[in-house]
Amino acid sequence: MLSKEEVPEIISYFDSHKINRSDRLQEPGISHWNFYKSRCYHLEAEKSCPHDSMGSFIEQKSTGEYASNQE
Repeated sequence: MLSKEEVPEIISYFDSHKINRSDRLQEPGISHWNFYKSRCYHLEAEKSCPHDSMGSFIEQKSTGEYASNQE
């Protein structure tokens, strides 16, 4: 499953590079099922416990890209 940070990073990449999702998911070998399951899981987790995600931020670089935890 993809992390909470990876999902918006992938979506941002789709939008900024004007490519469709299937092309982007094939590059790193992410299955469509894995991406959409992860996305749905994180959205549902946020809806069920919105107070748990309050104050939770995903760092964004000055370029508009999401910074990963590994940098």
